[in-house]
Amino acid sequence: MRHRLSINVNGKRRSSLVLAVPEPIPNLDFLSIRWAEAGAPDFLALRHDYDAGAYTFFPCSGRTARPGIYRAKEVCIYYTDGTSVASPLSDAIVIRVPAVRKRPKHVPSFTVR
Repeated sequence: MRHRLSINVNGKRRSSLVLAVPEPIPNLDFLSIRWAEAGAPDFLALRHDYDAGAYTFFPCSGRTARPGIYRAKEVCIYYTDGTSVASPLSDAIVIRVPAVRKRPKHVPSFTVR
């Protein structure tokens, strides 16, 4: 069972992570959030995730983040030519990853009817 991440921007709870920019970034491959702490979840936005003046970031399911609280440090911009640059964030973005419940030790037995 997947647990929802808790996302807070400037102290207000959000259902998703959306970062505004005045126009689409030319030659963009993807955007990534860089966190101050190690083990944070990967959040990415691709070039087609731009809509109405903002990029919507989605958690990447490639690996499981460790439970904890993570603070966003900067946005990394990756271009189609293989170069990248980091841009500091002007807002406080905090993600809380809940601990995953352990499965019970008792495993039920099943019979066929």
